Amino acid sequence: MSTLTVLEPTLRLDAPTVKLQSPKQADRQLQVVIPDLFSSIMAVEPTINPHYKDVKAEADAWFKSLLQLKGKAEATFNKTDFGFAAAVWAPSADKDRFRTAVDWANWIFYFDDQFDEGHLANDPAAAQAEIDSILAILDDKPTLAQTDKPLIYAFQSIWDRIKAVCRPLLRERWKDAHKKYVEGLIYQTQRTKLGSAASASVDEYMSYRRETIGVILAIRLVEYAENIKLSQAQMDHPALQLCTRTIVDLVILSNDILSYKKEELNDAGNNLVTILKAQNLSDQEAMDKIGRMLDACYESWYNAMDELPVWGAGIDQEVRRYLVVCRNVGLGNLHWR
Repeated sequence: MSTLTVLEPTLRLDAPTVKLQSPKQADRQLQVVIPDLFSSIMAVEPTINPHYKDVKAEADAWFKSLLQLKGKAEATFNKTDFGFAAAVWAPSADKDRFRTAVDWANWIFYFDDQFDEGHLANDPAAAQAEIDSILAILDDKPTLAQTDKPLIYAFQSIWDRIKAVCRPLLRERWKDAHKKYVEGLIYQTQRTKLGSAASASVDEYMSYRRETIGVILAIRLVEYAENIKLSQAQMDHPALQLCTRTIVDLVILSNDILSYKKEELNDAGNNLVTILKAQNLSDQEAMDKIGRMLDACYESWYNAMDELPVWGAGIDQEVRRYLVVCRNVGLGNLHWR
């Protein structure tokens, strides 16, 4: 997906090459070498929240009941484990805040999928109506009953819990991130409907994907779950902004590698490999290009770390915790199952 975008683990990471085969060219198989996604700052084993199993069971039961997932829909949901991603994102969160994080993880993947491969992908008008419902909740407009729009109600429940306990500054950051995200989704659906996604330049693609992939949303969620305390001035420091954007880019690049086989079979244009191939690169050349972009991300991270100021022991500790949050969001994306 396009959010914290759902990983499609169709490219084997335990092998040096992978095979791509188009249904339109059943006699053609293509082997490509993919970049190592578990290197540099991603070369660490994730820590898992100790409440993971208990909270996942509670959160999944609530979500399935709310959306009335039965039969095939329930079976599909049961194959996923969005709670595990949250357990990597927020390994130190207390049980209540972790529950909210898992509920949000379940919600975002379902909400985002509507715009990626679902009924809203090519319908900007219906997409706008869905987004208007989210914006109304963020602006504290009249509340919904559970039966009105179950998926929107789930978001309302999550937002109510966050508002009740987090600081005003973080509430505003959370609102701002979600508003930018849903605005980006409208732009994405318009491009999809026009069939112009694959014609974007690399810079254009990365720019709008940074808004729609949902990584900033996950980081803001984990700020709440892990109770990170940074002022807006500290958060706006260029070095911290660069660290944040670097993780966003790492997730975009790794997701596009992992999802490419499926998207290539479905003729999807919303993928960096497809965009690079439209610029006359081969599959392997596109993968190699993305590998160099990953290396540039790692370099940017360490360069940004060198530029961080010294604010004092207390603030510096919060900055370190925030950087761990950013890295953990990237790790959760890679290790999600």
